[in-house]
Amino acid sequence: MSGEYNFDHIYGDTLNRTITWKDSSNVAINLTGYTARMQIRTPQGELILTLSTTDSSIVLGGSAGTIQLVAAATTMQFATTLYLYDLVLTSGSGVKTTILAGRFTLNQKVTQG
Repeated sequence: MSGEYNFDHIYGDTLNRTITWKDSSNVAINLTGYTARMQIRTPQGELILTLSTTDSSIVLGGSAGTIQLVAAATTMQFATTLYLYDLVLTSGSGVKTTILAGRFTLNQKVTQG
């Protein structure tokens, strides 16, 4: 079962968030051997951005259970509005688990330059 987390991000800023996946006993899940992928889409389903362990925009922390999401500011400059996302982890044996899903809101930057 996935959790819900809503991102509020500033237009043009670098994305750098770390999440820890824990079991029901609040113990970090060992992510050794896992891969991950996250997609941000419009409510109509249009793909805006993909992050993954393949391109190192998602970095998994092994036994610490951490999932670091990293996207350069240049990739985070799509239109300021509301998007949807989900984050899917795949175990070494191929089991896919959606661990997070929710809204990804891109807010206007106030300070310019």
